[in-house]
Amino acid sequence: MGCRCTTNPIEEKQYPRTPEEALFSNPYAAAYAIFTGDCYIDAFHEDNYERMMADPEFVDFMKKFSYTATPEITTAFDNYPIEITLKDGRKFSKVEGDLPGNQKNPMTWEQAIAKFEKTQKFSAVDLGREKYDKVIEICRNMENIEDMRELLRNMVP
Repeated sequence: MGCRCTTNPIEEKQYPRTPEEALFSNPYAAAYAIFTGDCYIDAFHEDNYERMMADPEFVDFMKKFSYTATPEITTAFDNYPIEITLKDGRKFSKVEGDLPGNQKNPMTWEQAIAKFEKTQKFSAVDLGREKYDKVIEICRNMENIEDMRELLRNMVP
């Protein structure tokens, strides 16, 4: 695993004591995704962290995670195998290929817009639907923009 700081020491990662510790806890992030269907920035907000950590089933579930790193894997994010073995012996595995958003696998406009829409609620200031739509429009046609200040004007209140 390229980012062992999210899995070790396992005893600490299985019970993060703060939202900041949860940011670096693979058991927290994985359990959150399993329990809620997604794990994004808001998973680490204090209210969500406290709600999840108050749920004994969630906390117990995090304690069931353990990790074994394969030394020959050196990449941090792409093309590494993940294998999950359940107590009953069933195994599930997947190799995550190039994640969307890099040169080998660029995001589609639909993926980029969906991510932009999802992150808006975390902005320091809500710019409003009109400005968000304008930013998307400008970015879609960036190669035709003569003055990039138009984009900047729409990214500030």
